[in-house]
Amino acid sequence: MWPCLSCNRHGDLQGGSLVFDQALSRYSVLQHAKAEDEDHWRTVEADNGAWAGAAPSPGFRIGFGDYFDCDSLPQCGVSVMAWSESAYGQQLWKSWAQVVDLCQCQEDRVDALRDEHDNLTEAFDLGEIPVPRTSHNVERLEAYLGELRERLENARRARDRCRDANPLP
Repeated sequence: MWPCLSCNRHGDLQGGSLVFDQALSRYSVLQHAKAEDEDHWRTVEADNGAWAGAAPSPGFRIGFGDYFDCDSLPQCGVSVMAWSESAYGQQLWKSWAQVVDLCQCQEDRVDALRDEHDNLTEAFDLGEIPVPRTSHNVERLEAYLGELRERLENARRARDRCRDANPLP
């Protein structure tokens, strides 16, 4: 694994790693993102799209001197992951770079919170939860739904701030 880590001024983290996929017999580049107010990292394969700067990679042969890095703009938004390699450990060097939209992480968080709220509300309305359906459990569920609505609104505001500060081209 060739890890990298970057952070913007809001505390949002972006990481990258280069891992060997034994099933496919190749290396894969993974992007890891975690917003400051989130509890969990989101990981996606980052090398499944077009990378600028060079033709398709001739095959990863990461060796001494090969380079992998990532960086974030201080205000959030667009970030970059890049690496340089030489084909089969030989010269000439080739470089690849991918620009990543970190505001997508904010969009994903809003979607996940909205889905959780909608699913719990529907299950409550259908009488499926809470079990057992006591007044105490109903009160606890309603309090949790209130907290969830507040988290959803905070996530929407954070997403909108990110988009306002970093409009897409």
